[in-house]
Amino acid sequence: MYIFAPYNLIMCCMVKKWIFPLLIGVCLINTSMAQENPILLFPKGAPGETIKLIEKADTDGGKTGGESVLRITNVSEPTITIYHAPDEVASGAAMIVCPGGGYNILAYDLEGDEVCEWLNNLGITAVLLKYRVPRREGLEKHEAPLQDVQRAIGYVRANAENLNIDPKRIGVMGFSAGGHLAAMVSNNFLKRTYPAIDATDKVSCRPDYRIFDPHLLHDLHDRYGACLWQYHDQRTETTLSGRATRCQCDL
Repeated sequence: MYIFAPYNLIMCCMVKKWIFPLLIGVCLINTSMAQENPILLFPKGAPGETIKLIEKADTDGGKTGGESVLRITNVSEPTITIYHAPDEVASGAAMIVCPGGGYNILAYDLEGDEVCEWLNNLGITAVLLKYRVPRREGLEKHEAPLQDVQRAIGYVRANAENLNIDPKRIGVMGFSAGGHLAAMVSNNFLKRTYPAIDATDKVSCRPDYRIFDPHLLHDLHDRYGACLWQYHDQRTETTLSGRATRCQCDL
C-alpha cells in the first residue's frame, strides 16, 4: 500500500519549534519515547565493507526552521534503533524511517529521531535506520543502503513477536534520498541484494506500506514510467499515474 504525503506537511511536524505543540494538540498524549540501544544489522560486518570508517556527526551547515540539523556521515556499520510506541496507544504497526541527505550524510534528528517521536505518538513503533553513507566508489548510490534497509525490514519482521508488532504491518518511509531508498526497497524485495547471512534473511523484506514524498515520485515517474510503480498482491493494486493527491491506509 502506498501513502503519498506532501513533504512540507510532514516536515512541519518535524521541526523542533513546532513538534510538541502539534503533537499535544493532535494526539493529547504526554509520553516519552521508549528508545532501545542501536542494533547492528550486520554483526560480522556489512557486505563489501573492508575498512571501518570513523563516523562523524556535526551540526554545522544550514538550519531548518531556525534549528541546527545533526548531520552524520562515514557510516560503515549500519544500525537500527527501535522507538516503541507507548502501550496505551500502540497499534501494532511499525515504520522503518530513512533519513535523507543525498546519500552522503544523514539528517539524523530532523528526519530521524524527531520523526520517530511523531510516529510514537500516533501509536506506531518507529525503527530509525542508520544506513551506510557516503556513496561507495564504484557502486550505485543506493546499492549499500538498499542492503541495509532490506536487512532492517527482515530483522523487524523476524523479531515481530518480541517487538510486540504485527509482522504484516511493517512500513517504510523516507525523506529525499531516504525517500528514494524507501522506493527502491518497495520494488526490490523478492530477493536480497547481498548473500544471506542467517535466518533473518529468509524472512520477507517486503514493506506492507510506504510513505513517499510526491515530488520524489513525480521525478521517478518521469524517468522510469508508471510501470515501475505497479504493485499487485491480494489486498491492494496501485499504479502511479502522475502526481498523487490522495491516500488511504489503516496503520
